[in-house]
Amino acid sequence: MNRSMKVATVEYQPNLEHPVKPVPFGVIVEGLGSDERTVVILGREPLPPVYAQLQLTDAWGPFLKTATEWVEVLGKGIRELFETTQPKRFVVDELAAKWHWNLFVTEPAVVESRLTEDALARERYREVVGVAFGNAIPEPQPRPSVRPQRTSPPPPWLSSAKGLQVGAGVAVGS
Repeated sequence: MNRSMKVATVEYQPNLEHPVKPVPFGVIVEGLGSDERTVVILGREPLPPVYAQLQLTDAWGPFLKTATEWVEVLGKGIRELFETTQPKRFVVDELAAKWHWNLFVTEPAVVESRLTEDALARERYREVVGVAFGNAIPEPQPRPSVRPQRTSPPPPWLSSAKGLQVGAGVAVGS
């Protein structure tokens, strides 16, 4: 049976004065059930190797934190919206209305799917970002006793996920 969910992307515009093609950071998927709401955020957060490309080299304070820790920042915002959003309204719609600066949430689209929120988020993440979620991070290797020379640069992005679910009026975050 198909369920209605809403899907939005999170994108970053490095320069509001001279806009360029936005950089996709991730996706938000929200599903509403008869007695629960589930929101999944899958994203990548920039690390210092890509700061120059994103024009973040000279950024500091709250702006840098928002751009580099956006999954946690949006997760907190979603938890707050759980309290004020009507049960049959989508939180992601409210989020998109509030987040419209350098880091922005696109207008959510309704999607009919048999997939879970997590599976749909992973599918959309691959479509938007161009790689499967988490594939940008290498598997941890056992530490050798002698540290070898690094042959490749460190990964430029940190994969980050957040799942939020509310049932019977209590929000649960992961």
